[in-house]
Amino acid sequence: MQVQELPTKIVSSAFELVRLPVNVVGDHLGPLAPADVDCWPPRLGIDALEGTFKETVGTLLRDDHMRESGRAARETVARRRAARAADAAAEELETQADAELETRLEATESQRNAAEARTASRKRNIAQDGATRTRAVRSRAQQREQSVERMSEKAEVASEHEARSRRLDALDAEAGALAAEQAATAAERVADEADAAIEASRAQRKRS
Repeated sequence: MQVQELPTKIVSSAFELVRLPVNVVGDHLGPLAPADVDCWPPRLGIDALEGTFKETVGTLLRDDHMRESGRAARETVARRRAARAADAAAEELETQADAELETRLEATESQRNAAEARTASRKRNIAQDGATRTRAVRSRAQQREQSVERMSEKAEVASEHEARSRRLDALDAEAGALAAEQAATAAERVADEADAAIEASRAQRKRS
């Protein structure tokens, strides 16, 4: 190791001692332990402090090696912080995307449920309309059947009345003919009796 690097090594060793308990705590946090200890904010704070200290002391002592080590340390911290911020942003974007996806899925599910409800309602309405129309058709058919039956009964009654009237007319005609025949017979008998009386009267006058 060169002599000009010695101050830098001393400062780095000192900060390693400061960094040690932070690393131990980070390793024993269990489920809360950071995924990357190097990007853990307490660790980054110590690294940034080390870089600033080296740059400041290196500038005061005109130690280019320490100043360059401090600058490199600060750049490393800046890159790690940027990476950590990018990871956090990515996680946030992923969380937002998941939330938006969940919202869209819920909206889609709600729309699907609403569409299914509308379809079921339309089916019920169609079934009810069909049942109502079927009842109406059956009612009209029953009414027509009853009307036909009533008309048939009326026609049957009228036919019976007409047949009865014809029978009565035939009986009346038969009775009239019989009465006329009886009258003719009676008239003929009266005429025969009159002729007999006349003949008897003539015969009596002849005998006298």
